[in-house]
Amino acid sequence: MKKCFLVLCLIPLCATCAFALDGTLSDFSHYRSSPFQWVYPEYFYKADIVSVKSKSDLKESVTRIEFFGLSACIPDHYVKSSQNISRKTIYYHSKNDKNEMFFLAINDEKIITNSKAAREKSKDFFSAFSSAEEFHNKVFSLTPDVIDETTPTGDLWMIHAKGMLFEDTQRIKIIKGNRFTAYARMFKKEYPRLTEDLTFFHKQLPENKFLTMGFRTHDNTPDIILSTIQ
Repeated sequence: MKKCFLVLCLIPLCATCAFALDGTLSDFSHYRSSPFQWVYPEYFYKADIVSVKSKSDLKESVTRIEFFGLSACIPDHYVKSSQNISRKTIYYHSKNDKNEMFFLAINDEKIITNSKAAREKSKDFFSAFSSAEEFHNKVFSLTPDVIDETTPTGDLWMIHAKGMLFEDTQRIKIIKGNRFTAYARMFKKEYPRLTEDLTFFHKQLPENKFLTMGFRTHDNTPDIILSTIQ
């Protein structure tokens, strides 16, 4: 189960390249793998831009935790899981409800940008971004509405990637705070594994590193973390 949660955040970034760029199918049922026909609503998802201010006075009872050189507050009914699989991933679960959990993971942007074989095979796609954050910013911002005769082919691939990344998503946000930007997906209710995930870029993280955060919660834990992160 733990591996499923981690793969859920990491695979969309890499799989988008593999599936979108290798797809040559023309069957209507496989349009998510066949560019560039904008037949699904996800292609038109455009992120809400949200600003988060730091908070020191919270109504909730919280505990401050440390992770990957940062710290933040979490509701105190969460405890660190004994099932953490590596130093790169930390799991927390709720003492009140065993189904409520979240994880924090640190990643290297090489998983997105440094696949030589993929770059050789998919030059148009990789021409659209030079970093993991630029990849996310384009996927969360570009829509078919902006396409005209000057739109680079790489940006068309960015829009096409939305069809797979957001298939189980009902809403997306770009969250800006003190020294960080986070890209959030809120999942559809029928999606069983997570309620929300965040891809998180912070000035204080080591160069070329970013965080993924996955939540299966029904409270405001993501908001508390983002408003108290240091």
